[in-house]
Amino acid sequence: MRQISYLFVLLLIFCLQDSYGQVPQLEWGQHHGTNIDDHGHDIHYDKRGYIYTTGRRNDQIFIRKSRHDGTTVWSRIIGNGIREAQGRGITTDQLGNIYVTGDFNRHIDFGNQHTLTAPGSTWDHDAFILKLDSMGTTIWAKAITGNDDQHGYTITSDQSNNIYVTGHYQDTTDFDPDTTSYIHAPYSYLGSYFLAKYDSDGNFKWMHGMPEHSGEFGHPVATDLQNNVYTVSTYQVGGNDDIRIRKRDSAGTLLWTKSIGGSEDDEAHSITVDDAGKLLITGAFQNDVDFDPSYSGTHIQSSYSRYIGLNLVFWPSIFVLKLDANGNFIWVYSDERENSKGYAIATDRNNNVYAGGRSGYNALLIKLNSNGLEHWRRTTYTSTAIYSDYAYKSGVATDSLDGVYTIGNFKGACDIDPEASHHVLNSASSTDFDFYICKWSPIPCSPASSSIDVPLCNGSYTSPSGKYTWQSSGVYQDTVWNALLCDSIITINLYDPLSLPYQEDFEGSYLPPYTSIYNYDDSITWDSIQVIGANGTATQALYVNCYDYGANNQRDYFYLPTLDFTTTQRAELTFDLSYRPYSSVYYDELGVEISTDCGNTYQRVYTKDNLTLGVGNQYHTTAWAPSSSNDWRNDAINLNAYVGHSVQIRFVVKNGYGNNLYIDNINIDTTCYPSGSNLSVNACNNYIAPDGQVYTTSGQYTAIIPNSIGCDSTIAINLTIGDSSSSTIHELACDSYTAPDGQVYTTSGQYTAIVPNSAGCDSTVTINLTIQTTASMNTTVSQNGLTLTANASGMTYQWLDCNNGNTPIVGATAQNFTPTLSGSYAVQISNGTCTSTSTCTTVSLVATENLKHGAEILVYPNPTNGIIYIHKEQEQESTIQVLDHLGRVLIEQKATATLHEINMEGFPTGLYTVSISSGQQLLFYKIVKN
Repeated sequence: MRQISYLFVLLLIFCLQDSYGQVPQLEWGQHHGTNIDDHGHDIHYDKRGYIYTTGRRNDQIFIRKSRHDGTTVWSRIIGNGIREAQGRGITTDQLGNIYVTGDFNRHIDFGNQHTLTAPGSTWDHDAFILKLDSMGTTIWAKAITGNDDQHGYTITSDQSNNIYVTGHYQDTTDFDPDTTSYIHAPYSYLGSYFLAKYDSDGNFKWMHGMPEHSGEFGHPVATDLQNNVYTVSTYQVGGNDDIRIRKRDSAGTLLWTKSIGGSEDDEAHSITVDDAGKLLITGAFQNDVDFDPSYSGTHIQSSYSRYIGLNLVFWPSIFVLKLDANGNFIWVYSDERENSKGYAIATDRNNNVYAGGRSGYNALLIKLNSNGLEHWRRTTYTSTAIYSDYAYKSGVATDSLDGVYTIGNFKGACDIDPEASHHVLNSASSTDFDFYICKWSPIPCSPASSSIDVPLCNGSYTSPSGKYTWQSSGVYQDTVWNALLCDSIITINLYDPLSLPYQEDFEGSYLPPYTSIYNYDDSITWDSIQVIGANGTATQALYVNCYDYGANNQRDYFYLPTLDFTTTQRAELTFDLSYRPYSSVYYDELGVEISTDCGNTYQRVYTKDNLTLGVGNQYHTTAWAPSSSNDWRNDAINLNAYVGHSVQIRFVVKNGYGNNLYIDNINIDTTCYPSGSNLSVNACNNYIAPDGQVYTTSGQYTAIIPNSIGCDSTIAINLTIGDSSSSTIHELACDSYTAPDGQVYTTSGQYTAIVPNSAGCDSTVTINLTIQTTASMNTTVSQNGLTLTANASGMTYQWLDCNNGNTPIVGATAQNFTPTLSGSYAVQISNGTCTSTSTCTTVSLVATENLKHGAEILVYPNPTNGIIYIHKEQEQESTIQVLDHLGRVLIEQKATATLHEINMEGFPTGLYTVSISSGQQLLFYKIVKN
């Protein structure tokens, strides 16, 4: 037993009015043929209710006018049967005149004193245009002649009774059939496709060849109500065929060109314009093709394919493409089920579309609605496989009463109605072609009735026909058209949405009231089965047999009744689930979706697959069935976001060749289940708790707030409050200062920095900053004799030896410095904050042995072992210093007597300097200590 939800019943009802329907019935079928090849090429229905057909019969032109019941009004055979002639295209104008185009060989008599003779060779063919009145009498006949072959293929008229002909010309050709000429040569040695316009008297207007690509060919032409002209052709690009569509105005000016194609051969064979001014094109394509001429890449179709050995081979597939008058994409239909092509296309009064062609080796007829959805398809089966596409180049026409007329070719036995009456035709010769003409009519009405259960969603319901809107529950009736456009009476049980809580354990009937299932593809879908349930005992559960499912990535839906969420503030869905995936490659997906707009749109609220969906975190390679309570899991979904509406909830299984999935004990509850949690918080100065309370001291506190399902959640708060702090510092810096917060200052002033204190709170530091600069320091040096003096006072000093990499001179830390050796010296000064260095000053020492007034001083012995004597001529107070090689003062003594002893016994071996200063003169002596 299968149940279909009310939503899909409604969709089905509406679709049946404008979508899939029963195939039509064959009203009549006629066989035409002789013992040689005969072909039916085109069929046309005019607004006066007559059917016109043309083709070739016994190498002669065949033209027939008939009524809608298939009876003949008149027919004509033109030609002598010796020289080949055939009609290929037929149309009528607004006045009921008939126009035929085709080709003939050398000479032909069209009757009523209209004879055409071609100038070419014996075997050449030339194109003709023939005009007949409504009784079949020839009004005029014109020829398109030239060297080699010329063929007329299709013909149509516009609202002003002008005629448009397409065809092919092989060599230089005259397209003006009167005394004047319009000579045109093809653009390729293969010939060219042409489009030519003539008025109703056969006078030439203009002609266009198709020069863009060699090998371009195409025959279809159509006009719209504004007398614009549309053509479609096939042309070669890189060795493959693509499709080109052109639009011209009535003057022949090209308005636009569109191209469509893929990596393999694509071809177009027919074009028409419907009553809404939309273009319909049919043909065939191979592999992947983007049918949007804007190259958006968003309307890609894939053709029929199958493996031959290890190679994937793409075969042609029929397509029907719909564009607007500007060439913009509307939709595309394709059939990838089999090797097929489309050769003819027509539309009816409701802009339904009919495409004729082939499927395999059989003729094919497809009906689509105006949105591109397939209504039905018919095939005719032949006993003889025909390998030439020429055999299927048939025609399709429609009348004002939804009748469809087809013309096609066959050889051997042909069953033109294999799905019903088996109407078999047999060709006159088993080796030659004959043709048939058929009429398909809608099947007479068969009124139907049905009933559906529908919820009163969000307070109202509009009937399927749109005629009624009901605001209260009850039983109602509505009438719509069914698939055959007959009355379908629907009994509607309109029920109020069910109130909460909702519980379903699937015991009892197969499916609970108001629930439903739907699947698009496989016979396997949601079902009821007895298993070991979540409580460990036997129970009924809902399941999908994904283990045996044969349609990968297809979806099966289980719908709950419509539920009333308008009077609750919280809702939670829970259900028991049992599932194990087959493997890491083959697994299924479960989703839960909810709608608040009566099923028009759904939002996914739950998705799980593979081991996330599975129970037990393991794979199972045989058909899965739960055997204990441990094989189940309970899942919960918060639905609080959807309160205030009538809601529809559905479970969706997407098949992945996985394993069986089971659901039981579905509950939608409004009961609160309190929750609790702990929270440790460090805060500064104060803390705002989740319930809005403000605390300023450390301690243990409690907050109660709604949880995710709207119930109480109790939070225990362990709170530590830290305090902010402040301080003031005085800083003295040289040139710049980096504050505690990383800011850099270069000028004096008062600044503020905020940094974390030991408690992690803000500490505000006020900085009284004094900036001193090295640029303001006096680093100049004065020289008085051999003494250097730093001019900056009140500093600390360190004299430097410039010749030794500015090495500090030990002991030289006074403002004045007297070198003991010639050299270059500088002073480094510091005020305690900034330090700066002077430039280097050169000092040259010259020793002398003469005191003032010619006094003489002797220093001996030299070298010495430790004792030296200083002998002066006269007593005079002097300062005697002994210095090492670095200029350090080792001994400093005062001496007045004429003889003075200095003891150097404890000094290391080396060179020393003895300095004798009288206050008026400075003398130096070099002493070697052994």
